[in-house]
Amino acid sequence: MSGAELDLDLASGRLPFPDGSGTAVVMQHVVEHLELHGQLIPLLRELRRVCADDAVLWFSCPGPGQDLRGLRD
Repeated sequence: MSGAELDLDLASGRLPFPDGSGTAVVMQHVVEHLELHGQLIPLLRELRRVCADDAVLWFSCPGPGQDLRGLRD
């Protein structure tokens, strides 16, 4: 995205933020594009690290019943 404040690779498993510094996370149409074990789980662990205890997380994805079926083990 040209002109964005940050260029983040969410699949890398590392976010450039200090521990406990995040107060809110909004992800729209992201999780369904990540591979479960190699990308999504590491991202969720990293979000846990960077989010404050009272942080709010809001994820959305299209048709979760259909699109997230592949994430089941």
